[in-house]
Amino acid sequence: MGWSIAARRETFRAMKLAGVLLAVSGVGLLLGMPKTGLESSSGVLGFGALITATVIGAVTSVMYSPYLARYSALHTSGLAMVAAVMFLILYCLLTSQPLLPSASAVQWANVCFIGLSSGLGYFCWLWALARLEPSRVVAFQALGPITAAGIEIVLGSRMLTLELIISLVMVITGLSLAMRMQLGKPKLSVRNPSNDHS
Repeated sequence: MGWSIAARRETFRAMKLAGVLLAVSGVGLLLGMPKTGLESSSGVLGFGALITATVIGAVTSVMYSPYLARYSALHTSGLAMVAAVMFLILYCLLTSQPLLPSASAVQWANVCFIGLSSGLGYFCWLWALARLEPSRVVAFQALGPITAAGIEIVLGSRMLTLELIISLVMVITGLSLAMRMQLGKPKLSVRNPSNDHS
């Protein structure tokens, strides 16, 4: 949110900040610290990866704004995916890795499912960034761990606990606070009307 405000992509509002912090805190309560903590190398690497992913997500959420103001989310996501595939192909060639590894039909089905669902999620993320402020879009990502926990409960691999209920309440309340002032107020950006047809 601070990066977005510094880049003048959105304005500061105390209610929005409180909502984002509450939603993120709810996820933090649900996930907690790993049992290994920061005493082991795996704990340090895991925590570092989490921080790095958070920073990259925040920066890219802001840097995508100029492109989404000019082009549709469909074209932007398509170009980004092609660039990612080209990078992976180059990496495989440099490291002598096979472009099409040997795998069973079930493994390829899993790969295709993950690829399609990730691509759809990526498009939805860009579509939201074109219409909402970056901090609000990032706040909605807090639903990811909550949804995963809910699926685990349905599948019977996780028990419904007080911690999960409190986390869910914190995330939903945080999102409600973050979005309260957005209703009825369009995002302040110059958009191409043709983008809305994507």
